[in-house]
Amino acid sequence: SLSSTTKPVDEDKLDHSNTDNKLNHDDELRILLDLLCNDIRAFSGDKNAYQ
Repeated sequence: SLSSTTKPVDEDKLDHSNTDNKLNHDDELRILLDLLCNDIRAFSGDKNAYQ
């Protein structure tokens, strides 16, 4: 149940920070990908060490 006063506020927030959110989202994706790659390398290294 959104009131008529909260809807414009949310729209304004999205409009003003649209580009910033996209940049931050891309940075977060890169960080997550880096962490994933590091985890995979660490897991492979541990696996090879135990074999």
